[in-house]
Amino acid sequence: MVRKDLIKTLALLSLTGLLYGCGKKDPKTDPASDPVPVVIQLTPNEGVYSFYENRAGELRHVGPTETPTPTPPPAAVKQDTGAAPAPGQEQKQPVETQPAAGATCYDISDLESRVYSADQEAMIAEFYRNTVFTGDSVLLGFKNYCAKSSDPLLKNLKFLASGSYSLHNAFWEVSDKSIHPLYQGQQYPLWESIPMMGVERAFLFFGINDVSFGVDESLSMYPLLIEKITSAAPGLDVTILSATYTLKDKGKGSLNNNNLASFNTGAAKLAAEKGWGYIDLATVLSDGAGNLAEKYCSDGELHENELAYRVWVMMLKAYAAERMGF
Repeated sequence: MVRKDLIKTLALLSLTGLLYGCGKKDPKTDPASDPVPVVIQLTPNEGVYSFYENRAGELRHVGPTETPTPTPPPAAVKQDTGAAPAPGQEQKQPVETQPAAGATCYDISDLESRVYSADQEAMIAEFYRNTVFTGDSVLLGFKNYCAKSSDPLLKNLKFLASGSYSLHNAFWEVSDKSIHPLYQGQQYPLWESIPMMGVERAFLFFGINDVSFGVDESLSMYPLLIEKITSAAPGLDVTILSATYTLKDKGKGSLNNNNLASFNTGAAKLAAEKGWGYIDLATVLSDGAGNLAEKYCSDGELHENELAYRVWVMMLKAYAAERMGF
């Protein structure tokens, strides 16, 4: 009896295999059988914002978004998994807005009162002639502002900026998931693209997409990144631009103005210790209470408008003037 049942089972299996083989399509002859490509959909995530540039060169706000998982993944970091504070509760402690000693900080009334001669303007433009700015979507906004300007100083600036770029994903290997800024149509890590550009100065704008991973963890990555860049580009003059704030109560979880202020204070101290330049953008653009002033905001969250970028230009001119001694 057992033998008969076994024979029946084997017969059924053979028939099933035959039917499957007859119905299976050959991928070489039937295009419909080709594997369907997997589309990676970026999903909302607290603490990471981005812009994208459309074909007309205009920036559209599409954040917050999650950046893709790196390939291969970087060293493990501690992610803040606590629940986000209730609206209006992100800043229970006073925000420290004064940078560390050695940081270059300006007052808006002082900036607006500065007047440069034609020769000085030419010297400032020359100071920035071989300069690259690298960073995230807020810097992309500055890139777009410069592209529309007729000012020779701004027209000559170079950019390596990408939406959602951070100190963390700056270390990802180049892949279809990485978001390194494009140089000549291709992605490169900064320690490859910056030397290829042959620039003399680099201004780095990071922090907004980093503080969600922890302030101390993020700060520890600044020296690693800069040392990797300067090893490939000896003699590069490096300046850190402070991360700018969000509007009041518009922080997302760990991305809040307390953490951004702490990050900026730590970055200013690092710059003083390492001999890098440092410009405090955050304080000048703040409302005096550690938030981005509403008049400088373009999207009701943290991205900036042309009025803000005019202040950026005033600060950059003042910084160059002081570096050159006038």
